[in-house]
Amino acid sequence: MTSPSGDIEQLKAQFNTAMESIRGGVKDMVDKFNGVVSQVKKWAWMLGAATIWWIRDKLDQVRNGIQQLIQKVRYALDHQVPVISLFVASFGWLSSVMTPVSEISSKTTTKESVNLTTWTGAASSAYNERATGQKSAVDESVNKAKFASDWLFGIAKSNVEFAVSLAKTLTGAVGKLVAALADSETVVGIPWAIEQLSDGIAGIVTEGLNQLLGMANRFVEVAGNIRNVVWQVGDHSKFPGGKWPEAVRG
Repeated sequence: MTSPSGDIEQLKAQFNTAMESIRGGVKDMVDKFNGVVSQVKKWAWMLGAATIWWIRDKLDQVRNGIQQLIQKVRYALDHQVPVISLFVASFGWLSSVMTPVSEISSKTTTKESVNLTTWTGAASSAYNERATGQKSAVDESVNKAKFASDWLFGIAKSNVEFAVSLAKTLTGAVGKLVAALADSETVVGIPWAIEQLSDGIAGIVTEGLNQLLGMANRFVEVAGNIRNVVWQVGDHSKFPGGKWPEAVRG
């Protein structure tokens, strides 16, 4: 079922909110990570060489996880404007094509004069044949407009799901960093904080990237369903020779 404009506006709002959260999440991740590193440097003189080496290895793991998330963020930011354009185009197929064209459908076979209902003979048959062909073409145009709208909407919606999931993943990562920053305020808490941070970020990144991969696969499935697109474009059953059926020949 084609989504009404209210649903489209709601999804656009969800997408824009997610993108704002993503931008803020990246900055928070970097700032909090740098804060943890500063805490470690502050107490490094009391931690010992072996512990520092262990901490450095764990922080490298955390940094790698953060970099993986940032790569996904760059993809989302690079595609923000096209996603909004998809929503606009999707609704445009409804408001600018489907709705006005659908209003013509009944007019193609409705006789303007009641006297025409008694019209018989060869001329009447020819008229009805032409009118039926015109109505079929109009109705098929409506169906194709709806298909185009639904297809574009499906692609846009999958991008919204991707952005929302990425925003949640970043929020989770920031939460782990905030906790680590608090726990690393004392030299005694640093090893515990770093271990919990490394394990936490690893789990969040793995789970988050798996979810994003699943959404990306669904996006490819929706966007890559070229067979249906080609079928819609290539179906000329209501448009002989790929043209609008002629009502009058001469």
